[in-house]
Amino acid sequence: MLDNILKAIAEKADQEIEKILQEKEEVLLRLRQEHQKAVQEKKIKAEQNLEKEANREIEEKRKAKELETSFKLQQKRNEILSSVYREAEAKVRNIAEKDFERLTKKLLKAVPKREGRLMAGERTFQALKRMFPQSKAERGLKQEGLLFQSEELEVDATISQAFNQMREKIDPELVKILFG
Repeated sequence: MLDNILKAIAEKADQEIEKILQEKEEVLLRLRQEHQKAVQEKKIKAEQNLEKEANREIEEKRKAKELETSFKLQQKRNEILSSVYREAEAKVRNIAEKDFERLTKKLLKAVPKREGRLMAGERTFQALKRMFPQSKAERGLKQEGLLFQSEELEVDATISQAFNQMREKIDPELVKILFG
């Protein structure tokens, strides 16, 4: 009888051990699955973060390239416009004498009729002397046109200043025409 009791206890112990081992395997399997799921979720999240970072970098580089291209395009436009104005200014400086005299008269209208010093470019000086022999204009201005100076006032009526003023007014329209 003791043997039967011991045998029954051993069987019961074996069953409990088997049950414990089976529960252990189930817990380990569940832990492995949870671990794999957590690893997979982290991997997906890392891939998503990597993709977001890559997209952000691509967008930053695209914007930088767009800005660089826009800057280069603006530089080129400015170069073209400057070239157009330089050519136009050169043509104006080389116009026929009668036309240059008319231009000089227009520039002279910008000069106030008061005491002061009137300086002229060489060709402008010659045109003034032909049109107004009594003119008190002085030679020595390095560019064509007139420069009036008094104690209170200075008026730049040079051809280049006239072009600068004209450029401010017509640049937007010229840009539309040339680069529309």
